[in-house]
Amino acid sequence: LVLLQEVRDPGNLGTVIRGADAARADAVLVSAAPFAPWPVAVFLNRYDPDDRLHRANLEWLRTREGLEVDVDLEALSERVRGEPLSAG
Repeated sequence: LVLLQEVRDPGNLGTVIRGADAARADAVLVSAAPFAPWPVAVFLNRYDPDDRLHRANLEWLRTREGLEVDVDLEALSERVRGEPLSAG
C-alpha cells in the first residue's frame, strides 16, 4: 500500500505509481485535494471480478460522490483521453 498526500507534479505521481506497480503494491491512495479542479478517477488495475473483496471495494468506491471508477484500461482511456487506447 502506498499513501500520497499533496502531490503537486503529475510526473512525480506517475513515477510513484509505476514504482508501486513494479513492487506489486496492492493500492496507491492519493489525496484528491490537489486535483480539486479536475474530476477524480480511480483505476483498479488488478481488479478480479471473481474476488468478493474486490467486488465489495468496487461497489463502495462507486457510491462515493465525485469519484469515477474504472477496472479496465479501455474505460480509463475513454475517460481520461476521450478516446480508446487503440486510437493512439
